[in-house]
Amino acid sequence: MLVALPALSAQAQEANREPEQQFEDALRLYSENVFANAANGFHTFQIENPLHARIPEAMYYEAESYLALGRQDGAIALLSLFDQRFPLHPFAFGTRLSLGKYFFDKQDFDRAIRTLSQVLERSPSAEQSALALYWMGESAFQQKSTIEALRYFEQVITDFPETETAPRAAFAIAYNEIELGRYADAAASFERLSQRYPGTEFANRIGLPLGEVYYELDDFERAANEFERQMPNLSGDSKDRATFLLAESLNQLRRSDDAIINYRYFTDNQFDNPYYVRSVYGLAWNYSHEGAYQWAADEFAKVVAADHPTLSSMSAYYRGVSLARAEDDQAAIQALTYFVGRWPLHDLSDHGWFELGIIQYRLRKWKDANQTFESLIERYPDSSLIGDALTHLGNTAIALGDFDGAHEAFDAAIAHGTASSDLVAEVIFQKAWLNYRNRAYEESASEFIRLFTDSPSGPKASESLFWSAESYFQMGQYARATGLFQRYMREYPGGQHRDAAHYALGWSYFRQGDYSNAIPQFEQFLDAFRDETGTVPYRADARLRLADSYFALKRYPEAVRAYGRMAVEGDDYALYQIGQAYSNAGDPFEAISTFRELLQSYPQSEWREEASYSLGYLYFLNQEYEQSIIEYQSLIDTYPTDQLAAKAQYGIGDAYFNAGDIDAAIDGYQRVLLRYPTSPFVSDAAAGIQYALMAAGQDDRADTIVDSLAAALAGTPAAEQLIFRQAEAKYQSGRTDDAKADLMEFVESATDPRLLADAHYFLAEIFQAEGNTDLAAQYFDILVSRFADSARFGDSAESLGHIYLEAGRLEDALQLFENMEAGLASSEEAVTRARYGQSLALIQLGRTEEAESRLRASIIDGSVTTSTLPAYLGLGRIALLNGNFSESDEMLELVATRARDELGAEALFLLGQSAVQRGLNERGIETLGRMDTLFSGYSHWQALSYYQQGIAFENLGNRGQAIRLYELIQSTYPTSSVIENVEERLNAIQ
Repeated sequence: MLVALPALSAQAQEANREPEQQFEDALRLYSENVFANAANGFHTFQIENPLHARIPEAMYYEAESYLALGRQDGAIALLSLFDQRFPLHPFAFGTRLSLGKYFFDKQDFDRAIRTLSQVLERSPSAEQSALALYWMGESAFQQKSTIEALRYFEQVITDFPETETAPRAAFAIAYNEIELGRYADAAASFERLSQRYPGTEFANRIGLPLGEVYYELDDFERAANEFERQMPNLSGDSKDRATFLLAESLNQLRRSDDAIINYRYFTDNQFDNPYYVRSVYGLAWNYSHEGAYQWAADEFAKVVAADHPTLSSMSAYYRGVSLARAEDDQAAIQALTYFVGRWPLHDLSDHGWFELGIIQYRLRKWKDANQTFESLIERYPDSSLIGDALTHLGNTAIALGDFDGAHEAFDAAIAHGTASSDLVAEVIFQKAWLNYRNRAYEESASEFIRLFTDSPSGPKASESLFWSAESYFQMGQYARATGLFQRYMREYPGGQHRDAAHYALGWSYFRQGDYSNAIPQFEQFLDAFRDETGTVPYRADARLRLADSYFALKRYPEAVRAYGRMAVEGDDYALYQIGQAYSNAGDPFEAISTFRELLQSYPQSEWREEASYSLGYLYFLNQEYEQSIIEYQSLIDTYPTDQLAAKAQYGIGDAYFNAGDIDAAIDGYQRVLLRYPTSPFVSDAAAGIQYALMAAGQDDRADTIVDSLAAALAGTPAAEQLIFRQAEAKYQSGRTDDAKADLMEFVESATDPRLLADAHYFLAEIFQAEGNTDLAAQYFDILVSRFADSARFGDSAESLGHIYLEAGRLEDALQLFENMEAGLASSEEAVTRARYGQSLALIQLGRTEEAESRLRASIIDGSVTTSTLPAYLGLGRIALLNGNFSESDEMLELVATRARDELGAEALFLLGQSAVQRGLNERGIETLGRMDTLFSGYSHWQALSYYQQGIAFENLGNRGQAIRLYELIQSTYPTSSVIENVEERLNAIQ
C-alpha cells in the first residue's frame, strides 16, 4: 500500500487525510511524552482504521507508550500480537529491543536478558543482534556476573565485528576485566580495541583507562607514556585523574623532577582538590628521594595536619625519619614520639620505636635508647625488627656498663627465629667482642673462632679470625695465636687489621722466644708507616721489640743499631740495652762507657739502678773483683731500699767467693739474709752459703751456720729459705737420705707455700726414684690439692696421673688430667699434655673417639710446635690401636725427632715396639737403639727399650745378645717395671 501511495490521485490523498492526521496527532503526543493520551490515540487509530498501512507503527508506539507508563503486561501483549501479525516487519526486532532495554532501565535484569534473548531467536539484523547481546552483557554485569557479561560482549566482537556496537562491546570487555582485576587482559583488550576500531568514539576514550591499567600492572613507563599522550584530549576530572596518576607513575620511575611538577599541579593553591593530600604525600616522598629531607619533612607535616585516614599516620612516621636524615635530631625525636604515642597499633609503630632508639643511640643517650628498644621488644614481640632491636639493646647495655644485660640481649637475639644470618653473625660477634673487652678471652676466642668456622665467607669472617687470634694472644697461647695470625694474613692480604696482625704476630713469636720470625713481622709493621710525627700507635714498642729480638738472638751489632735509633730520640731504656748488647758481645769497654753515659745523662732514669748494677757485674765478669765490689757497694749506698741493693749485696758475696775469700763471701751472703730477709735473693744467698762451705769442704760448718742463722732469723722468710736450701743442696749433691730427712722435717713446720710445694715435689721424686710409688703419689697429691698455684703443679699432676694410670685408677686419672687442663689453661703445652693424659685414660676406658677428639682440639690449625707434640703422640697411639701403622709411624717419628724430653723417649719406644710387634725386628732394634743417644737420662724408657730389643733379638734367634740386654736391665735398672718379665725371659732361654 505504501508503495502505491505516490500513484494515488491528489483527490484520494485528500480523502485519506483524516486517518493520517489522527496518527500524526498521536505520534506528536508520544514525542511530547504524553504517553497515556498517545496510547489512546494509537489505539483509537487502530480500531477506526484496521486496514490502514500504519497499523504496525501504531501498534508499536502504543506498546512503547505502555512501556513508558509502566504497563508492561499490556506492552508484552501488544508485542506478542505484533509478532503474530507482522513477523517480518522491521519494528518486530525494535520492539523486543526496546522492551529489553526497558527492563534494563528498570533494573529487572533477568527479564531484560530473557526478552533480549528472544530478539536473537528471530534472526534479526547484525546490528540488532549486536545490540541485544550488548545489553544482555550489561545486564549480566549489573548482576555481578562479570564472566557471563564478558561472554556476551565477546560474542558481539566475534559474531558481529563490523557493527557499530562492536567497539562499544570491546570497550566494555576491557572495563569488565578491570572489574575482575585482570589488568593484563584489560590492557590487551584496550590495545585490541585501538587496533580494530581506530577513530571510533570508544577508541578515542581508552587513553585514561589504559593508563590506569598499566599503572595497576606496575608498568609505570607505559602508564606515564599513555597519560602524557592522552593529556591533550582530557579535561575536567579526567584530566585531574590523569595528571595525578602520571605523577604517581613518575614517582615510581624515580623521575623526581617530573613527578614534583605534576604533584604541584594539585598542591599549588588547590586545597579543595580530591588529589591534594595524596599529591602532598607524593611530593614529600620525592623530596626525600632527592635528599631534600627538610623539605620532605615539611610536606609530610602538611599531610599529618590534614588528618587523612591513612596517609596522616604514615606521614607522621616518615616526617620523623626525614628530620633524622636532615640531622635535626631533637625535632625527629619529638616527631617520632608523637607518632608512636598517637598511633600505637599502626603497622609502622615498631619502626617508629626503632628509629627513635637509633637516634637516641647516635646522640649517646644510652639510657633513653635502652628504654626505647626495651619498649619496642615488649610492645611488638612479633615485629621483624626484634632481632635488630635486641642487638642494639645489647649495645646500649654495654654503653651503660650492664654487661649481664648485654649478654642476655645478645643471647636472645641469636635465639630469635626472625634474625637473618648476617644479623646472627653480627650478634655473635658483638657478644664475643664484649667478652674480649671484659678480658674473658677464653670465651671470646671460642666464639670468634666458631663464627669464623661457621661462616668463613661471611661479613664478619676476617674480623672474627683476627680477634680470635688476639684472644689467644691475650691468654698467652702464642702458638695458637701465631697460626691464626698467619692464616689471617694469608687469607685477607688486604684486611684492615693487617698491620696490627704483623705487630701481634711479631709479639707472638717474641713471647715464644722465636726471635728470628719476630723480626720480619716487626719490620713489616714499621715499614707500613711513614709517620714522621711519631704518633703511630705502638711504633716505639715495635722498634724496641725489634731491637730486643736482635738482642735475644745475640745479633748485637744489629741490636745496637736498632736501639741507637731510639737512643738518639732520648730513650734511656734503649741506651741501657745498648750497654747490655755491648756487654753480651764481649765489648766491656763500650758497655761500661754506655752505662756511665746513661747515669750521667739521665740521672732520674728508671734504669739507673740497673745500669749501676750492670757496671758492677761487668767488672765481675772481667774478674776485676775489687772494682766490682766498689760498684756494687756504691749502688747499695746510693739506693739502699731498691730491690737491686739486695742483688748487689749478693754480687759482693759472689765477688769475694770468686776472689777466693770464703769468709768474706759468707759474710756477704749473710748480709743479704740479715739486711734483706724478704728480698727475692734470700734464696740465692742461702744457697750461696751452702755451696761456698761445701766447695771449701766445710759441710759441718755449713750446718752450724745455717742453724745459727735460722735461729737468728726465726719467723722470717729468710729462715725457711736457709733450711730449705740446705735440704735442696743435699738433694742435688746426691745425699738423698739426708735430704729426705730434712725435707720431711721441713714440711712439718714451714709456712711458705712455694717452698712447701717444692719440698713436697722433691720428696715425691725421691720416693718415686726409690720405687715407692704409694708415698710418691701421696706427696704429689698433697702438692696438687694444696698448692694448685705452684709452678710444680703441672709436673706433679702429670706424674700423679701416670701413677694412677699404671695402678688402673682410670677415672681418677681422667679427673686429675682434666683438673690439670683447667688449672693451666693459659699454657698451651700444659693443656696439650693434660689432654694427652686424658686420652690415655679414655682409651683404656673404651672411649677412643672422645680421646681423639680432645687431642685434635689442640692442633686445630695443623701446627707442629713443642706445645702440640703431646697431641701428636696421643694420635700416634690411637693410630697404633686402629692398625693404621703408616699414620702411627709418621706421628711417632715426628715426636721422637722433635721432642728432647721424656715425650720423645716415649714416642721412640712406641715406634720401636710397634716395629717388633709387626715382625720388623731389625728395624725395631735400630729404632730402639737410638734411645741410648737421644734419651739416655730417662731410665724408665731406657729399660723398656732394652727389653724390647731383647725380644727382637730372641725373634731373630740371637739369644746371646738378648741375654746380654736382659742382664743389663737387672744390673742397671733393678726397680724397673719390666724386671719380672726380664727374669722370666732369662729363665726361659738360659
